[in-house]
Amino acid sequence: MIISHSRKFIFVKTYKTAGSSLEVALSKYCAKGDILTPLDGDEETKRRELSGGLGARNYGKAARRYRLEDLAYLATRRKIVERYNEHSAAWQIRRMVGEEIWGSYFKFTIVRNPYDRCLSRFYYSKKVYEDRGKGRPWDLEDLDQYMRYNPWFINENWVMYTEADRPLVDFFVRYEHLEADLGAVSERLGFGCNVHEDLKSISSKRGIRPKSTAPSVRLSPAGRDMVALLCAPEIELFGYSPDGFVAEEGEEASSAKRAS
Repeated sequence: MIISHSRKFIFVKTYKTAGSSLEVALSKYCAKGDILTPLDGDEETKRRELSGGLGARNYGKAARRYRLEDLAYLATRRKIVERYNEHSAAWQIRRMVGEEIWGSYFKFTIVRNPYDRCLSRFYYSKKVYEDRGKGRPWDLEDLDQYMRYNPWFINENWVMYTEADRPLVDFFVRYEHLEADLGAVSERLGFGCNVHEDLKSISSKRGIRPKSTAPSVRLSPAGRDMVALLCAPEIELFGYSPDGFVAEEGEEASSAKRAS
């Protein structure tokens, strides 16, 4: 998540949409007084390299506003208490920055076909559980079972940039059209070049999703129906469809040809 006072924009970061990579790329155009939330270690290093040393900053809660539980957190975790985090929702950011800034800044986010995004989320969760040892052990048999046990993942982005099913941002960068849409953002913000060129040099979280997909981790008709139900407003707003992301047993899924 980025709040750039110098450029007067707010970037609302969604899940599994190349958000971390774009956050790194956008940081190049930010200033010391802007709000940049922390990234994972390697991503933070890439950001500092690209932006000339500009890293996470100004995201913490002011010390004068600390409560007893905040002091306890600081003492035990040895970390500052966050006021903003990397996935702060649009409605939360609006409440914290106030209506004047919210109304005058250019606000944008990235959206992605939910039929495709749930596959990316599946592989990412699998890697987290297996490689990092976080959460419960990976014991789910297939994608459908994963979706049934984690239904909140399917529609997690819609609630990031809407309130009561009403979009709160000014512009949507489509994951499927990154170059064109980031070109429009870059022009709107006066970057002088397309930030997509910076994005291409960043490989944040790539390679998690394999290039070939076993039948057990393809989006089945049942999985398609679950996505259609939970993501109906998003699908209607952006005209998404399951084409290319649904495969029967034994068929080749065209979505598997793309790495996350």
